[in-house]
Amino acid sequence: MSPPANPRLRPRRCDRISLAALVSAPGNSRRFVRQVCERWGVPGDQSETVQLLTSELVTNAVEETGILEPHPEYGVVHAGATLIRVVLLEFAHSLVVEVWDSSFEPPKLAKPDSDSERGRGLQLVDTLSRRWGYYPARAGKVVWCELSLRSGPPADGWDRDPDTLRRVLGALQLLALDEEP
Repeated sequence: MSPPANPRLRPRRCDRISLAALVSAPGNSRRFVRQVCERWGVPGDQSETVQLLTSELVTNAVEETGILEPHPEYGVVHAGATLIRVVLLEFAHSLVVEVWDSSFEPPKLAKPDSDSERGRGLQLVDTLSRRWGYYPARAGKVVWCELSLRSGPPADGWDRDPDTLRRVLGALQLLALDEEP
């Protein structure tokens, strides 16, 4: 797959953060995205979607390359933690989230059974983003997704009922809070 945008297009704004690939990275990435979206004036419902999709991509990166112990000892972190990088790019009508990790394995869109507790992250990305993909990068890969930025009332389409989407997002966030690390 190829990068998300034409390289001749320049983003209006760009912000990035590097995080240790630890179980705390998804939460830290959400805080980062929330602050950037506030600074950029991204509407609240769109900001929540960007936060959710970023944390899903970061969770996948941590699972691929990180330390999954909830409370690792300092020596383990110091000796073995890899980095992941989150980049937000704002274009005229869209926002792109890129998450780099050191794994060369391509992401796989899983189809978990209804009893499975895992494997739905990329399904959310696939459903809530305009498009997504990955591309090889030096020393790893970048998984990206693009979200439409809209102004004014929502257009007809998947976002016809923003109240329903907010309720679904709220329920997903509560599930994430209930999970044990």
